[in-house]
Amino acid sequence: MVRIIVPTIVSLLLLAASLVCASESEQDSVRSLRREIYSYRQGLHNLKRKISLIEGNLGRKNEQYINVIKLKAEVEKEIEGQKIKINDQKNKFAQIDSSLRKRLASLVIEEIDEEEDAQELIQKATNKSIILKDLDTLNKLSGKLQSISLHLFSLASQYQSYKDNEAAFKTILFELEENKKKTVQEYFEVEKKQALLDGQILRKKGNGHKNESVTNQATFSLPIIDFISVEKFKKGLNLKYRGELPIYGPDSGKVVYNGPLSNIGQVIILDHGQETRTVILGNFISKVKADDEINKGQILGYTRGLDANSKIYFEVRQKNEVKDIMKFVQLPTLEGPQLAKRR
Repeated sequence: MVRIIVPTIVSLLLLAASLVCASESEQDSVRSLRREIYSYRQGLHNLKRKISLIEGNLGRKNEQYINVIKLKAEVEKEIEGQKIKINDQKNKFAQIDSSLRKRLASLVIEEIDEEEDAQELIQKATNKSIILKDLDTLNKLSGKLQSISLHLFSLASQYQSYKDNEAAFKTILFELEENKKKTVQEYFEVEKKQALLDGQILRKKGNGHKNESVTNQATFSLPIIDFISVEKFKKGLNLKYRGELPIYGPDSGKVVYNGPLSNIGQVIILDHGQETRTVILGNFISKVKADDEINKGQILGYTRGLDANSKIYFEVRQKNEVKDIMKFVQLPTLEGPQLAKRR
């Protein structure tokens, strides 16, 4: 009897020890995943800040670019005006010059005629006076032409400078847009990795079928990144923002509706398959149309709000029923002071 009990006890002790080791190993694995998730959260925060800085710089450079185009157009208009003035002055100069030549020829003939009466002497004096006046006018016109020509040269130089600046700003704007695209893509890639790690933690915790159903659900990105704060409703979210911001596709899918909704604003409804749809509603300019196939992170439009109370509403629907959005979006994106629950 003793021989049977002792091996059994030893086996149970060994099994208990192995379970403890396995549990500790599992806990270490979860801790490691949490550290990795924290690192991704920091990365997302830094990328969000970088995107915000790029958009700010892009906005400033775009304003400068528009200003340069405006100044160039003004200079171009002034150049055309100065050219008209030069032509007018040249025409006047030609007319006076032609008249002066005729009077000089007449005066030369009068000087040759030695027999002059009083009337002819008066006429000669009048012609000399007119000639002197025309010469003075020609000198003044010549001075004006020279002044206008110098101003025109200065305008041409200024125009070329604005033209060079316009080309430089085009290059800068293109580079900033490319940098922004790469950063946004990086943001969504990091967010996707974080979502995968969240799923791994839930599976390691072994919280049953309930957690499995959550991890199997689609994970959506928020339609705008650089929001000021978030209002959480029972189902959807209001993302508060300021200024012109890009609206991104929360996931790949198809545009099933795009159009205005009463006085509320624009609506985009996206079909992501498996009877799952997302709704984006607010004051924005849409860049897509119905039946367009879109990718996750693709720009769908741009917001138009100028004050801090501007909002974009976002919700998820399954089988045409509004679902709890917190089961579909990334929680780390909404952590901290930016999450404001609406009571």
